[in-house]
Amino acid sequence: MSKYLPGNIAITLPDLVLGILLATLAASIAALLYRATHRGLSYEPGFASGLVLVAPIVSVIMMLIGSSLALSLGMVGALSIIRFRTAIKDTRDMIFLFWTIAIGLSAGTYNWKVTIVSTALLASIILVVEALQRTGRPSRDYVLILRGTGAPPLDALSASLREHGRRSNIRSVDTSDDSWEVAVELGLEPASVETLQTLLQALRALPNTETVSAVAPQASLPF
Repeated sequence: MSKYLPGNIAITLPDLVLGILLATLAASIAALLYRATHRGLSYEPGFASGLVLVAPIVSVIMMLIGSSLALSLGMVGALSIIRFRTAIKDTRDMIFLFWTIAIGLSAGTYNWKVTIVSTALLASIILVVEALQRTGRPSRDYVLILRGTGAPPLDALSASLREHGRRSNIRSVDTSDDSWEVAVELGLEPASVETLQTLLQALRALPNTETVSAVAPQASLPF
């Protein structure tokens, strides 16, 4: 029995199995880290499972291409007709996607030491970065929308924001007839529901102010 797979592609069966298993294992580690370190409301289990599948698929493609120019050109032509319409909602999603592609490339070119060492090092780096972010002082960015009638109380608004916020910036002031609307970028520190509620109560007490709403851009949901 030949140690090579049927056809003209010189891939041994043990190498094929080992490459796929190694790529799957390394990609599973990346997917677990993605799930453990994800923040916000945009987490999709399907994306995490897709990360596990990307690496072994890429490894098989690299094994098939090998050093064949004809196969590489054919693969480029085949991939050019595929359109990816899934929007990347978070920069970290793209980072993890590139990581799994790199795993597949290294496993598919038989650089298995590179696959193992790079996976361990990158996982350690991600854990260190995540730990540093957690040890920092908690903060959260919001966009405040204030509406009212009469003259907008900009001076009182600025004073209240300086008292409660870490940083603030009035983005826009719109006035029409007897009504007005002010949009403010605000960073709260520490970021907590109590701090936000206290600030909203103070802003609702401003002169000529009727409604105050806060939106967290990370979640795209009103508070």
